[in-house]
Amino acid sequence: MLFRSEDWQRPIVESLLEDYNSSFKTGCDGMREKMTDLAKQQKGAPQTMKGLLAPISEWQPEKKRLFDEFMAGLKGQLSDMQRERWPKFERTLRRERSLADSDLSGEGVDLIAIARQMQLSNDVMAAAQGALDEYETRLDQALVKRDQLVDSLMPQFTHVMEDMDMDKGVSLQMQIMRERVAVREVQDDSIEKIAAAMPAPAGADFRQRALSAGYKEPRSE
Repeated sequence: MLFRSEDWQRPIVESLLEDYNSSFKTGCDGMREKMTDLAKQQKGAPQTMKGLLAPISEWQPEKKRLFDEFMAGLKGQLSDMQRERWPKFERTLRRERSLADSDLSGEGVDLIAIARQMQLSNDVMAAAQGALDEYETRLDQALVKRDQLVDSLMPQFTHVMEDMDMDKGVSLQMQIMRERVAVREVQDDSIEKIAAAMPAPAGADFRQRALSAGYKEPRSE
């Protein structure tokens, strides 16, 4: 966490996290069980994609509710000083959760994590902090925009699969792809800015690590 828990907070935070993880697992297991039951019921009968995907659609708002309640409960335990750091904590949590949902090379790398893993000196980190802060904010905005679009389009994908409307499906995928590319552009641009802000040889090392983490194949210059 970006804020240190006080001794009295730890049992409460651990309890909130345990309850959230338990409820999340129960919800996921229930969704899978419903999908399995529906598949068994429709065995030998005409299957509708809308019917089979219904448990996923039902789980989405419940998943969001569980997370929102967990975050609200956690925020309610914070001191005034900890609350001041809450926006940064939210960005960190969102980054850790959202970068896992990345399809493009270069889209899902966490440049802040890479900088920390390098165990840079205080002077190098101080030189790069402005570029890292700018990256954190820009990436968060791009991830929020991407994820909101994906969530808003999911119901339409159900109809696309039900109606076998391939043209509509391609159109929806292209909308999502544009936002994924936008996230990757933030990543690529930030790699160069952060590397340039670091004194040698740290900048070149950071750039090589970031590109290796984001791209399995070497990029053409």
